[in-house]
Order: sequence, then C-alpha cells, then structure tokens
Amino acid sequence: RATDAGDGSGTLLLDLHTRDWAHDLCEALALDPTLLPRVVEGPDVPKGTMRCTSIQDVDVPPEIVWKLLLDFPAYPKFVGGITACKPYSKRRTLTGGQVICAAYTASVTSFYKMRYFLEHVYEPFQHSMTWTLDYSRASDVHDTIGYWHVEAIETGSRVTYTQTTMLPTWIPNALKKTFTKVAMNAAVSQLEPAALAT
Repeated sequence: RATDAGDGSGTLLLDLHTRDWAHDLCEALALDPTLLPRVVEGPDVPKGTMRCTSIQDVDVPPEIVWKLLLDFPAYPKFVGGITACKPYSKRRTLTGGQVICAAYTASVTSFYKMRYFLEHVYEPFQHSMTWTLDYSRASDVHDTIGYWHVEAIETGSRVTYTQTTMLPTWIPNALKKTFTKVAMNAAVSQLEPAALAT
C-alpha cells in the first residue's frame, strides 16, 4: 500500500513539512495512521500505479452534489463503468461525519470486471470525502486512495476529484490504461447532468 505526497495531501491528513501522516490530527480523529498507505515520493511510486484528477464546476449547490455522491446504490446510474455499488456498513465519526464501506463492481471491458471494497470517510466540515481500500476484504486492486472535495462558488460548486490506484502486475498495460480512463470518465462525465436532474 502506497500513495504519493500529492495525493496524500488531498486527504487533509498529510503533514506537508515532514511528508508523512499528521499523527496529531489522526489521533484527534481517532484514526490509526498505521492503517494509511505508506507515503512515497515521485520515482518511488510503485509500477502499475494509475492516477486521475479532475476539477469541474457544476451549476448546482454543494448540498445537491453531496446528496448525489453519498447515494452509493445510485452510482451505476451516473458513474460510467460502475455496474454495482452496495454499501455494507455505515457508522458516524466523532466529528459528525460518516464512514461508509461499499462493494464496487467496475466493468473495465466487456469481458473483464473488477470487484473492490472501499471505505469512505465523509467529513462535512471539511467539505470532503476520502477513501481507501477496506483492507479487511480481498479486492481485485492492490490499493487505491482518493477524495472528493466540493466547495461553493458563485455559480454553484467546484468539485475536485482525485484517485490513485495500484493494479496487480499481471494485468496487461492496455487494460490498466482502460481502467484509468474508465475511472476518470466514471468520476466526472455524468456528474453535472446527474446533479442537475436531482
């Protein structure tokens, strides 16, 4: 399990000076930093790591965007490539947020599907939701980390999305590239139309 400092900073849990997890913040959030991926720098990022990032302005207020992003069973309707998303556990955080674990099935090609399990941490006061693999379950990806950040702007919302995923080495590069493209399209292509329809 690994992430680079750039993606790790998006979780708001990274100390940018030490380039490591902010242990005091993790302690305040009752989060065990040993559960977080190892922070690595540029050339140390493992082979097979795929990244995608997007910043998109949508013409709806943040509460509508969050309503959509927190409706996990509806993901197959507006997130391209996701054929199933089923939450299997949910609990509150000490800060009033939520931890939601969900099982995903993604169709990478017409003949290949990947199944993986994510733990999402939604923190409304930080306007963000981060995720990592649920390491208590076996997934078809080696590791993944990412976040959504939604902030109010004059015309609606600015939505930032980033994801880093480490795929198994046995997956051919062509499929890895397809998976990255599916992940990016899944994240951003239908967000605004779905939010406008809400």
